[in-house]
Amino acid sequence: MINSGKAITTNNSGILNISTLTINGNLTTNTSNLIIANTVTINGIFNASSVTNITISGTFTISNDTTTILPSLKNLTINNGGMLTHLANNASKVYYINLSLENIVINSGGSINANGKGYLGGGTDGKGPGINGNPAYDSITNPVDLGSGGEYMAAAKNGGDGGGLIYLSVSGVLINDGVISANGSNGAYVSGGGAWSASHGGNGRIGSGGSGGAGGSIYISASNFSGASSASINANGGSTNNAAGATGGGGRIAVYYTDTTFSGSITAYAGGSTNYIGGAGTIYLKNNSKTYGDLIIDTMAIPEL
Repeated sequence: MINSGKAITTNNSGILNISTLTINGNLTTNTSNLIIANTVTINGIFNASSVTNITISGTFTISNDTTTILPSLKNLTINNGGMLTHLANNASKVYYINLSLENIVINSGGSINANGKGYLGGGTDGKGPGINGNPAYDSITNPVDLGSGGEYMAAAKNGGDGGGLIYLSVSGVLINDGVISANGSNGAYVSGGGAWSASHGGNGRIGSGGSGGAGGSIYISASNFSGASSASINANGGSTNNAAGATGGGGRIAVYYTDTTFSGSITAYAGGSTNYIGGAGTIYLKNNSKTYGDLIIDTMAIPEL
């Protein structure tokens, strides 16, 4: 652990292999190849201006804007069991994933995951609760906001957190054989009271259990985009385990590409519930050679590129 107020500089110009590390202070590395073998969490400042290649086999949790801390990054590989995520937000948008690089490879079993990392649910309004759920917000073609947290009228504070934000700009190849997700968290049931659902693409209604958090945002721009049929891109709303509870609306997904053979699923569903369902999210797919893209608003269908 690097404690707050402490600074460490590594001068290794080759490979820096980190097993388990929490950074609350300041870490500067001059290495070109960074390997995340186990669990690395950045709560402080990570200066990695020389890093060109990152391989993740554990969990890498970031806080900084990655385009600032990793200006030289070219290649990211996430192996089976590896996950890239960002710190959880509260009432305002502070943490998110923003990558601009040449190539990303997400192998089967790997993920870029911002589930439940958006606006906080239950007691913190996020985008603000409405009596019949929140109105939809954010851009369809360029989503950059977090999913709203689910609310609960009583003091139990058991609404689900919204999904986070993943923004990927890839000049070369993006291979997703794993999962890219920014789902909202599920709400929990507490007897009595009422619930507001959150929405990042639709409204829920009053219920008597914790509302699901809304799906977050995923933006992808890639020259060559491919992935297996088992792969997925998800910004789904959170569900509730109470029949009278409300669910989070679906999030926002936008995918721009020049060439693609991606055959996996892309979903922005509302969360599941017996009665009160949030609205569907939006999926915008655009071939860079075309004038217009395709907009899909559907809680059940699986779109194909």
